Amino acid sequence: MISPQIEGTQVSEIGQGVTFGKNSRVVGRDVSIGSGTTFGDDVQIRADVVRIGRMCKIETNLEASWRGGNAKLFVMGDCSSIGSDSRVLVKEFLAGDYVVLHNHLLANGDGLLKLGNNAWVGQNGILNANQPLSIGNNVGIGAYSAVWTHGKFGALIDGCLMHKEAPVAIEDDACIWRAVVSPGVKIGRRATVLPNSVVTKDAPAGSCFGGVPAIDLSEKVKTYRKVSVKEQFQMMKEFVSEFLAKEYAGEFTERGKGEYWVGDGRRDAFRFLLKWEVEDGDFAEDERAIAVAVKDSTSRVARGVSLFDLTARTYTKRFTDPEIKFMWFMNDSRARFNPREAKAS
Repeated sequence: MISPQIEGTQVSEIGQGVTFGKNSRVVGRDVSIGSGTTFGDDVQIRADVVRIGRMCKIETNLEASWRGGNAKLFVMGDCSSIGSDSRVLVKEFLAGDYVVLHNHLLANGDGLLKLGNNAWVGQNGILNANQPLSIGNNVGIGAYSAVWTHGKFGALIDGCLMHKEAPVAIEDDACIWRAVVSPGVKIGRRATVLPNSVVTKDAPAGSCFGGVPAIDLSEKVKTYRKVSVKEQFQMMKEFVSEFLAKEYAGEFTERGKGEYWVGDGRRDAFRFLLKWEVEDGDFAEDERAIAVAVKDSTSRVARGVSLFDLTARTYTKRFTDPEIKFMWFMNDSRARFNPREAKAS
């Protein structure tokens, strides 16, 4: 029974299998929690609107609030997690799917903290949102990093010049190792910040910054190489083989080139299809499948099919068990996909 742990004037949806640890509660005007989400001991979430997706994991000793009372908004997408001993003390918190926030996170500020799908923040991270802090899809922020939208302490009356508040934007696929990001900085798509750096100016898309203060090292340090579509497709073949061997050893058979069946004959059987181009005739209306394709020529996708588009890096979100396993497997530095309705990175 979960009602004693939820205090709200409107509980719009509480999914099946939601569990609470000791001394944990959610307080809000409008509360929704998806199926399979778990709360550890001593979790306290207070916000006017609480939206927590399916299969989320909130570990022990979390405080989520703002200025000692309710935050305006606390949102976690599906399959996201917050590690133990964390504090989310921001006015508005908005996280996408498969977001991983490790233990001892400190998020604070009077603005909006927004994290895109597949964002990852290592332990002891600091995310300050006095001004809006926007973190895009597939962004990695290493342990002990600090991202600041404000920097001030010395008195203005004494002429102190170290006084700034400004939004920070970290765009899709950026990677920040153990570093400090200063107020007003924009880190572009696929930019890399090297360990022990202090970023005080914008890092353009695809650049590599390092040092104190960080400078552009792109000519000396290359962080990406060009990969052809054919090579990506070949890599995906290897990833699929690894995935099936890891998650379904002894349970799958290969039916043809790029086609596998898992649990053949069982009620939970599904097909894995890897194909350069998928079309409407490739799927039965009632089948369960994961499909990966370079080109999607379908007009609609059957309800049980999770279709991963390798070109757009998107997928049709069905929330099946094989899909979730595949997403976690791919998120481990292989390839990252966003829900089809989200902007592709």
